[in-house]
Amino acid sequence: MHYVLTKTPTLWISLFIIFGMLFHTLLDEQIDASMLMLACCLSLIACCIHTAFKTLSSFLLGMMIFAETETINPAMHYPLSVRMKGVIKGRIMEAYSKHDSSHVCIIKGYVDTPEIPRIEDCRIHVRIRGKIKPLPGMIVLCNGVISNPKTPNLEGEFNERDYAMSQNLQWLVQAQSMKILDHGEYSYHANIHYLRTRIKNVIRASVPIETQELSISLLLGDTSGLSKEMRESFSLLGTAHILSVSGFHAGIIALILQIVLAWIPSFAWRTIILIMALTIFLCIVEWDPPATRACMMVAFAAIARANQRNMFQLHGLILSLSIMLCLEPPLIRSIGFQMSALGMLGLILLYEHFMEFNNRLIGKAHWLYSFASSSLSMSLSASCMLIPLTAWYFNMISLISPIANLILIPAFTLSLCWLLACILCSTFSTLLATTFGLAMHQVLMVMLDIHRLVSSRNWIAYKDHHAFPMATCIVFCIFFVAKSRTLLQVIISSFTSSIFILGVHDILTLWQESKKINTISIIERNEVLAMVLPGKNSIVLLDRDIHHSSLRDNMLLVDLSNRRQIKEIYYAGKIARKIAGSLCKNKPDILIHERKRSILKQCYRIGKAVSSSK
Repeated sequence: MHYVLTKTPTLWISLFIIFGMLFHTLLDEQIDASMLMLACCLSLIACCIHTAFKTLSSFLLGMMIFAETETINPAMHYPLSVRMKGVIKGRIMEAYSKHDSSHVCIIKGYVDTPEIPRIEDCRIHVRIRGKIKPLPGMIVLCNGVISNPKTPNLEGEFNERDYAMSQNLQWLVQAQSMKILDHGEYSYHANIHYLRTRIKNVIRASVPIETQELSISLLLGDTSGLSKEMRESFSLLGTAHILSVSGFHAGIIALILQIVLAWIPSFAWRTIILIMALTIFLCIVEWDPPATRACMMVAFAAIARANQRNMFQLHGLILSLSIMLCLEPPLIRSIGFQMSALGMLGLILLYEHFMEFNNRLIGKAHWLYSFASSSLSMSLSASCMLIPLTAWYFNMISLISPIANLILIPAFTLSLCWLLACILCSTFSTLLATTFGLAMHQVLMVMLDIHRLVSSRNWIAYKDHHAFPMATCIVFCIFFVAKSRTLLQVIISSFTSSIFILGVHDILTLWQESKKINTISIIERNEVLAMVLPGKNSIVLLDRDIHHSSLRDNMLLVDLSNRRQIKEIYYAGKIARKIAGSLCKNKPDILIHERKRSILKQCYRIGKAVSSSK
């Protein structure tokens, strides 16, 4: 560790950036992000006087990134969705139509409500019904109900928070009206939308219908046309990164470009053309964070090579991440950005370790063994970083992710190359485009059949609320097995690791079951508070707002209806009475009791105190 820190000063810079973020969270008052940015720039200038200012500028940069993030997306200390009537204005970045005749668009602009000050430079998810069809490039003004993404507290409920983090969104809006201020036919976003539409039309004309949407997702990262079952099958196998534009796509495109440009003798012209081509690719994929990170690292490596220098990969990674966060600080909360950064960090730090382990077991006697060892090492090194992160966000661990990526990634790489050839050939030969499209179709159909077959097995993934501690144990066991020197040690360590993981799973399962039996369940919803008392087989329902009478919470009704052991309901309020009546329709033997609001509020406070103390 001392060697890594002394030989790579970039690690010190990144550590001070993290310290700056942590320090900002401890402050009672928020410091303006522009003032922190000015102080950071002054510290960089002061580096000419003394190098110690380098750490101060990194510390201030970390504070600035977190301050800007908190300004655009204020921290909510409760899981509920805060709904406010307000106005949003901005330019449409993305837009598409839903099957229920509604339109969804992502707007970059400001949010203005009576409850909070105007918040600038937000990415806002807007859903609207009507005759107006939003298109990218338009500048619009919307009135509607604005809410922050909420964290679900019922099983099976859609996770708005994870969706918002994956798309780098800060606010969700149900628009009631939309006014177009500028159609923006010749704007940057309108031209990119036109280019993406042309690519989609080429794919639909050259590829059979069974794999059209998968091909669009493979190239452009647009998964709106894929079925829920297909997306879930890719998630279970750990190959979901294929469906979104990531470093995998950028790496293949960069490799193809380097092969094509090899005939140019000048390194400088090769680098310029490579960077221009990667910039065009990023424009087409709308500067997706993982692809942006990968393309920036490729560009830095190409510039270093053109100047006859070697670039340390960790320096390139941290430099790319720092530039991206300076330009758009809210990216730090984006799941795609986090997964891309951690996955690449795993490849840099752990690849040689796993490569050495595989070489001890497999050896270097044949090129096929070397290829398998290299591919497995890359898959394991990235998985060790990503397994805990996916478990934290999605409560799911793909148990066959390293093997699935080792086997399936080469096929998807070949498919992407043929798809690029199909797009290029469509400009001068429809026959060649169709030929490449059919070849890619055959490979993708085999991949789809494999995903359908394997995803039907329950043992390929671990799904539970305790997925994160299980993921931590799995990563620990992987490192434990990788310390083995001989095949016999690998077998023994694998056997003991399996027993250890099964034991941890049994302990967590027993603890969860005992918690369900003895713990009072507190369900906080936007319209109503619910408290389930397992010992007495009863439910307490209390309205959050005595003036609110409409009920839109169908997920709560479904959850309470599935609790078969409930015998009594105590309620206070209009919405609580409606819920109690709906539950009695399905279970006539349930006893309903109306109580004063003050009594049930006292019961709720006592139940919450008891639940938190346990």
